[in-house]
Amino acid sequence: MDSPSTSVTPRVPATRGSCPSCGTGLFGPYCAECGESCAGQADLSVRAFLKDALYELTNADSRIWRSVRSLVLQPGYLSEEYLAGRRRPWFGPVQLFLICNVTFFVLLEFLPLHVFTTRLSDHLFAHPYGRWILGMEARPGVTFRALVQDQEAFRAYARTFNAVTAGPAKSLIVVMIPGVALLLHVLHATRRRYFVEHLVFATHLLAVVIMAIVGAVITAVVFGRVLLLLEIRFPGNDDSFFSLVLLGLFLPWLLPALRRFYGQSWSMAALKVPLFIMGLYVVLVAYRLMLFLLTVRLV
Repeated sequence: MDSPSTSVTPRVPATRGSCPSCGTGLFGPYCAECGESCAGQADLSVRAFLKDALYELTNADSRIWRSVRSLVLQPGYLSEEYLAGRRRPWFGPVQLFLICNVTFFVLLEFLPLHVFTTRLSDHLFAHPYGRWILGMEARPGVTFRALVQDQEAFRAYARTFNAVTAGPAKSLIVVMIPGVALLLHVLHATRRRYFVEHLVFATHLLAVVIMAIVGAVITAVVFGRVLLLLEIRFPGNDDSFFSLVLLGLFLPWLLPALRRFYGQSWSMAALKVPLFIMGLYVVLVAYRLMLFLLTVRLV
């Protein structure tokens, strides 16, 4: 006669509390649902904080370096990943843009760079809107045209203006993103896309532009000092050399990025590159005009 079968109840490991991020019961040092680590008293030490920070900054596979590497070396790929919903392995577009933006304005303290923090003299004499703003009042009853005639007063006003403009420039640069997105929408009007798709790509694109500007300035400074040591004069001014280096760094990214993200041929992408560069200049001029008007109100 067969012995009666006995049921065996599987042993369930005891939980270690719930995950602080998603609330799932913890059965080990990491959450099985979202991957969050089980924080303890040791995690609240200064040593643990510095260890985590060092890991994020130095680990080659951390999200920040993995995202920056992919942004630079795989043009258009991060935008595709974001819109496809594969977002966990990467930093978001806005996060990457803010990281590049903060780095850019930190480096402004050490590099001779006035791309986004435009000086007063450049506003008045180097841009299409210069003639118009010369007729504006710098002070009650005193126009910029009149102020320029008094060199001492103009230099004093310019010093204040140039110091004040760095503040709003750090945040106002964000308004360039919808401007670039609108430009991309116009260039690809025949392809039906949501405007947010252009916004995602524009955010990644401007992050790359910022990195290219920093790279171009560093290259121009180093190259200029080498020429100075060799007593060689560059055939042109510093701005023209900077522009050439910037285009040399940015164009190899822009062409494959447009081709990949918008799914078009190399020839079509190449046709749109010069149109985009001209449109980007218009967006930059509009940004500088907005920055000027805002700074004048703060001076």
